[in-house]
Amino acid sequence: MNRSAGLFQRWAICALLLCAIAAIAARAAEEEADAQPTAAAAERDPFWPVGYQKRTAIEPEPQISSHTPMPPERRAGLQINNLSPEQQAALSRQMRVSGIMKARNGYTAYLNGRLVEPGDDITVDFDGQKLTLTVKSVGADSVQIEPKINP
Repeated sequence: MNRSAGLFQRWAICALLLCAIAAIAARAAEEEADAQPTAAAAERDPFWPVGYQKRTAIEPEPQISSHTPMPPERRAGLQINNLSPEQQAALSRQMRVSGIMKARNGYTAYLNGRLVEPGDDITVDFDGQKLTLTVKSVGADSVQIEPKINP
């Protein structure tokens, strides 16, 4: 009899534990049901940044006045040394500075689809000949190049 009493106690303890777990689960389900997301949270795209607020139809779009003067376009200048003015004009029409950026050791320019720094050589077709140009300097808003003179 002693053995069956011990078995009964174990089953009673297991039954009490299962009832406690069921009560905790029921309470958690009630709390979850009470904490339904708001309409705004339900519409939130999970890929939006945290704190992003979607524009509503009530907010007017920002208007740009036609009377507001626009800032002048800032373009990088190309300076060509050691050529005649006519050759400089013809070569400057052929060369395109797309951008200049600040790097660790100075500036780097995007010239004719290529990143260049001072000391780099560029070869272009000019008047039916291959002309090698050396980048002498790159500044915040200018690139200086000159023809490379072969000895």
